[in-house]
Amino acid sequence: MEKSGEFEKGAGAQRTQIKPVTQTVSRIELRSAGGDGKAGTSDDFSVGYFTSIADERAAGDESPRAVSPVTTFSGGTGALTGMVKDPNDAVIAGAAVTATHNYTGLAFETQTNDEGVYLMRNLPSGHYTLSFSSPGFNPMTITDVRVQSSNLTTANAALNVGHTMETVTVTAAESTAVESTSSQVSEVAKKAVAPRPQLSTPRLREFFPETLVWQPELTTDADGRAQLKFKLADNITTWKMSVIASTEDGQLGTFEKEFQAFQPFFVEHDPPRILTEGDEISLPVVLRNYLERAQGVDLEITSEPWFTLTGPARQRAEVASGDAARPTFDFRAVASISDGKQRITAKGPDASDAIEKPVTVHPDGEEKTQTSATVFGEAGALDLNVPAGIVAGSLRGELKIYPNLAAHVMESVEGIMQRPYGCGEQTISSAYPSVLVLNYAEAGGRGKGGIEPRVAALARRYTREGYERLLGYRAREGGFTYWGRGEPDLALTAYALRFLTDASGVIEVDEDVVKETREWLVRQQRVDGSWSGYNWDGAGDKRRTALTTAYIARVLARTSKGAPAMEPATAGKVPNGNGKSPNGNSKALPPLACALRYLAERIEEVDEPHLIASYALAWLDAGERAGAARAVEKLRALAHDEGAATYWSLETNTPFYGWGLAGRIETTALAVQALARFDAGDKGKASPQPADRKQTRDTDALVNRGLLFLLHKKDRYGVWYSTQTTVNVLDTLLSVVAAGGRDKDAVGGSQNTQGESAEIVVNGRRAGEVALPPAGELSAPLIFDLTPFVAPGDNRVEIRRAGHAAQAQAQAVMAYYVPWTKPSETAASEPAAGGSDSDSTKRNGASDLRLSVSFDRASAAVGQEINCRVVAERVGQRGYGMLLAEVGLPPGAEVDRASLERTMKESGWSISSYDVLPDRLVVYLWPQGGGTKFDFKFRPRYGLNALNAPSQLYDYYN
Repeated sequence: MEKSGEFEKGAGAQRTQIKPVTQTVSRIELRSAGGDGKAGTSDDFSVGYFTSIADERAAGDESPRAVSPVTTFSGGTGALTGMVKDPNDAVIAGAAVTATHNYTGLAFETQTNDEGVYLMRNLPSGHYTLSFSSPGFNPMTITDVRVQSSNLTTANAALNVGHTMETVTVTAAESTAVESTSSQVSEVAKKAVAPRPQLSTPRLREFFPETLVWQPELTTDADGRAQLKFKLADNITTWKMSVIASTEDGQLGTFEKEFQAFQPFFVEHDPPRILTEGDEISLPVVLRNYLERAQGVDLEITSEPWFTLTGPARQRAEVASGDAARPTFDFRAVASISDGKQRITAKGPDASDAIEKPVTVHPDGEEKTQTSATVFGEAGALDLNVPAGIVAGSLRGELKIYPNLAAHVMESVEGIMQRPYGCGEQTISSAYPSVLVLNYAEAGGRGKGGIEPRVAALARRYTREGYERLLGYRAREGGFTYWGRGEPDLALTAYALRFLTDASGVIEVDEDVVKETREWLVRQQRVDGSWSGYNWDGAGDKRRTALTTAYIARVLARTSKGAPAMEPATAGKVPNGNGKSPNGNSKALPPLACALRYLAERIEEVDEPHLIASYALAWLDAGERAGAARAVEKLRALAHDEGAATYWSLETNTPFYGWGLAGRIETTALAVQALARFDAGDKGKASPQPADRKQTRDTDALVNRGLLFLLHKKDRYGVWYSTQTTVNVLDTLLSVVAAGGRDKDAVGGSQNTQGESAEIVVNGRRAGEVALPPAGELSAPLIFDLTPFVAPGDNRVEIRRAGHAAQAQAQAVMAYYVPWTKPSETAASEPAAGGSDSDSTKRNGASDLRLSVSFDRASAAVGQEINCRVVAERVGQRGYGMLLAEVGLPPGAEVDRASLERTMKESGWSISSYDVLPDRLVVYLWPQGGGTKFDFKFRPRYGLNALNAPSQLYDYYN
């Protein structure tokens, strides 16, 4: 189209002459063969295409005439935005904006909003002509506006008050002009336009999840369609979406689709996730340019209080087309921070990018924590002493108030995810608090406020992910293994059956898996009704056999799903030793009845509270309270007092190898639950006798003292040291609430119906106020930051409530760092030349552990291989079970996983598994005689002068 303007004096008109033009366009299309790598299949797709005008021919031309070549890449889409104003700089709302692609003729229309802003998304890249119009104003046209893939172009417009047939044309190209022509004002005004700069500030990329979207449920409409909208992450990568669908009649379907998130110019910024104060890093930043030409880029790192730069903050880099540049920023970590930000901005004339990543910095010292818990009514106090000489600025404190027992379960949904979950038991336990919360809410425990949608969605996600991971530990025979290999474990398989059954109430679980798991367990039962238990050396053990049998019997009773767990003839009675029902019926007894027959003799032989409590709970889960009477009587006699609290000792390792403090907590939880549930039966009697009433009062007091012990032993993460112990405590807390309504008594929670407030006083100074939720509302603990009010020395935290208030719970947590000191029990050998070595023995009151970590060099070039030697052992004969070795790594270390895989195989599987975390390697191991020794390799990814994270060795189940 050719425009020409003729101005006739007095005519007051502008004439536009249109001539048809034929253009010859060259087009190159880029095609991908897709995921299968084969051209011509259904997964092929177009990456983009280039177009260029070779020549053009107008009507009347004898031959085509050459034109200046203009090549456009249309591999993606961009966007246009801008603001439309009048001569007084006021915005114009409702102005019509049209963008017409110069080569395809595609037109896109929109209007300005109330702020005078317009936005056009998903425009194919290329050159556009923009037209602006609004009643009462002269139209305006901007030509040759370039829209680039994955970029936002800004084009503003100023409309003049209208005169007859007046137009304004602006050409957005080099050495062009702004031209205004009118029949009334016959003049041409020209204004040079500067060379094209970058048209907008780059969008900040800061959202980098590992899982982009998780939607546990999506329901189709009447036409079988469903739509899901989600925020796309800022990763430049290929995403894989998996969809699992099911119909009402149980038919399943699956679909997978990959899609790309890409922009032609971007920054790769990968700082170390965790640093220590004083660490010095030379951080490379990668600039990748996939544009059609080279561009000069201005690069800048944004200053933050947690680091100081030891080099320039701004740099200039030239990046060739299809190439990358790697400038480096040098900085030093100077202040502790949690999830501090580090931003890199790169600006170029054609494309720009900005990216921000989190970095955590901790003090240079050993982390220490203190906790104090209390149960309070109108007032309560917690005392903690922080030693002098801690690292300056490292003290952090928080107060957690639990309005009711269920709040502990809410906290554990995320708290337990901070613990390792590499084996089969930990995989189940990490998801179990989510199952407990969802089932509690479904059963009517949600109260007036209900469970928050965010919490419910998170709990369902954790449950689903735990279920899917658990299937990876399933053996072909139907049982479950600890590591996804080897022989199935009896107790773990029973635990899996319990989880699968409970989880089926909140997510979809394969019923065949549940059925086959139960059948496998039943097949392993011995003739005498027991399931075998073994010591660490594989030798059979009578006491462990009894513990394993009691645990499995309880699971079978708990998971019966309404089916009778006992024959009517055996309900409430201990079966005879001849394998027949008490009435002489020769029909074989159900597996549960056989197990209870076996256990009835065992609980009289040994005073093991864990065994006795599990036996009582099996009867109660089977719906037969009378069968638990003898066990409950023994539990009352085996209780131990500890101040105002009561606990039950563990005399043997648990079926999951728990012992020591964790084993004592777990045993106490089982005993408390058995007593509370048995006691609930006494309370339900129509006409209780005086002796029954006295026993109920005694049991109430015992249960409350046991709960006090459990609440006082909670750790800083909101859990109880090990995952198995934590799940047993949480299950007990909810069972106590359901059995005795203890949200209204000594340790249960608040009775307020409208909500109330609690005043927080720290060291005699009013620190603030916390609003408590109404009674019965399912709530997470209320968190109050104590950091501004605490200091080294004695600290007292007081909680005050007005009027009569029922009991609630509180926990104060202090965390701080102390300067490093050499362990007193050190037997360090000479380190290798140029290397480093750390060797110490740690005594935790129950076990002596020794850990040695050494590196073959303390100085290396970027990418140079470093060998790490680890020795872990249990000193002496005390202790049993899995150890976790956390081996500290320097910032940004790239671990050679192949060397770890070789180490696992060569260890004879005394190393069961490992996890690589940002600052450490976590190794799951069963130490052999003389200790377990292993090596692995890593490489530094960039220059640094830094400390590796601390290393530690501990009993996971203690």
